[in-house]
Amino acid sequence: MKKLSLVLLFLLGTSSFSVAEDKVLSKEELAQILEVGAQSEFNSDGTPYTGVVRKRMSLGFISIPYVDGFVTGRLTIEYDNGEKLFNDLNKGLDSGEFRIYYPDGTLKVECDYRDDKCITSEREYYENGKLKIEKECVNGHFNGFIKTYYENGQVAQDVQQKNGKLNGMSHRYDENGVLLSEVEYIDDVRQGIARVYYPNGKPQAEITIVDGKENGPAKEYYESGQLRKDYTIVDGQPEGKVKEYYESGRLYAKSVFKDGMSHNVTFYFDEPSAKVIYSTIGGISFFLGFILTFFLLKRHAKRKRNK
Repeated sequence: MKKLSLVLLFLLGTSSFSVAEDKVLSKEELAQILEVGAQSEFNSDGTPYTGVVRKRMSLGFISIPYVDGFVTGRLTIEYDNGEKLFNDLNKGLDSGEFRIYYPDGTLKVECDYRDDKCITSEREYYENGKLKIEKECVNGHFNGFIKTYYENGQVAQDVQQKNGKLNGMSHRYDENGVLLSEVEYIDDVRQGIARVYYPNGKPQAEITIVDGKENGPAKEYYESGQLRKDYTIVDGQPEGKVKEYYESGRLYAKSVFKDGMSHNVTFYFDEPSAKVIYSTIGGISFFLGFILTFFLLKRHAKRKRNK
């Protein structure tokens, strides 16, 4: 138990709310290129420029339309991967359609704007046309739910956005709509108790999150609901006393961890008698401890079959 299991880390969402990584510019990156509506262009004699400027970018070619020195009209980007972006602007401000298309012409991303404010939700689609990501637009801003979807139409993850930041509970689901995990965000940072669930809806783990990191009490459970492990986490690693239990509720092992490693003697207990049957010291006995764990669990399963 040097660190949290990879499965638990994935289900908890150790980074911010996950969306697909694009090979094209986001609206935020595009706004930076346009200097957020303030970019202007002039002729050599100092008069405002009207026309189209075509430039090479790292991902492709961008064509920027100018009217009297201001970015006005339909900006286009032709990406090296074959995708195309169209963005209607008025003096550098979003006013009209924002679209991205796959190389075959299928719609990938869409959103409409007026006076630099969204008037529709932003939607991204899979290449087959199924909805992939949706960002809700409320009163001209992306406030409300952000949802990602599996290709079968089931919600994969959802979270609420407020004032441009993630605020509220985030949920992850499997492709059948079964809840896998949930954690709260406050101003883009995970906080509180993160919970991971088995497919039957019972808790698999409860882990304390402080300022985006696993810090505090943690518990793991058997699928039956019985407590399996009870410990404390500091910066994502077990720290201090760690107790593990058989599914019957009897103590299986107890140890002390420091910096994510067993720091002292680990005692293993027999289930029926509750007597110490084996002990290890520090990380030297990791392999032997693994063998013992396998042996004890195998013996426990055999006893259950013979009852």
